[in-house]
Amino acid sequence: MPKSLSRMIVRFSVDLHRDLVRSRRDKRENVTSSPFSITAALSMTLAGSRGNTGDEMLAALRGKDGKLHEHFASFLPKLSSHSHKLQYYFANRIYCDLTFPVAEEYVTFLKSTYVSTIVSVDFEKHSETVRGEINDWVKTVTESKIADLLAPGSVGPSTGVLLVNAVLLQGTWESPFPACSTSRRDFNVNSRTKVRHHLSHGKLSNILVDLKETPDVEVTMPKLLLQQCLYLKDTLTAMGVSDLFSAKCNLSGMFKSGSPVVSNMVHKVYLRVDEDGTDPVVSTPAMAMTSSPPTTTTTQKTDFVVDHLFMLLVLKSKSYVVIFMSSVRHP
Repeated sequence: MPKSLSRMIVRFSVDLHRDLVRSRRDKRENVTSSPFSITAALSMTLAGSRGNTGDEMLAALRGKDGKLHEHFASFLPKLSSHSHKLQYYFANRIYCDLTFPVAEEYVTFLKSTYVSTIVSVDFEKHSETVRGEINDWVKTVTESKIADLLAPGSVGPSTGVLLVNAVLLQGTWESPFPACSTSRRDFNVNSRTKVRHHLSHGKLSNILVDLKETPDVEVTMPKLLLQQCLYLKDTLTAMGVSDLFSAKCNLSGMFKSGSPVVSNMVHKVYLRVDEDGTDPVVSTPAMAMTSSPPTTTTTQKTDFVVDHLFMLLVLKSKSYVVIFMSSVRHP
């Protein structure tokens, strides 16, 4: 991935996460999102926008490179290719009311550049049926790991355009944490509160690949199940993307005639981290941490204990694209 796109996603990730944290009514909540997938959803919407609507999205994305779509086209297949150690599931689609005919050029562009589609549906007369169809599609794409994306009443007769985005990642650690070393320890929620958790212990020396010397790091961290569904209209509006969700919306590059307003962007993530690695599944979050001995006895060992509020980032190797970002307050 070109450095310009990688830097853009990093900047957008920080802006997005800051606004998500600020908007939380309950400051004790974890905040989790997939900045890359949200960036991709906005970028494909940007391609169909015109005028100030597009200018606002480009500014929020911190985009300056005229080859933005070209960069995504080259990177997405690499991210979507599965291996025995890593699978990335990415459900990204635009739904619009069938009263607005879609431009054929835009359909072709989405398919060739973002490996995505725009689907015409009858929000006006059959919104609940459409909601079920969207949920079924997301469930199929994510192999039943993400179900019921849209809650009852989340779409209705007035829905014009809906941006749907769901993502999960499952993979294994380069050096898995031995489950036998899992133990219960305190996790400090704040200066006054502690919760009992299982903690895992292991080696993350591969994280420091850019350093000339990579120390042996013994890590103790909670087992996690991070799951969140976000309706991003208010957050994106706070980030300067306002026309897209108002009567000023200009999506004339997306439709043959007319320009409906985008009702919302719905974004859902599941990410479970345990002894084996990442496995986003719908289950009760049995928190744990596990431990493994250092790989050598000659190098000096560094202990890294994650027992209080922390940031979790899942990055694509080499490109350092932010796939997941989370503030973990309560594992």
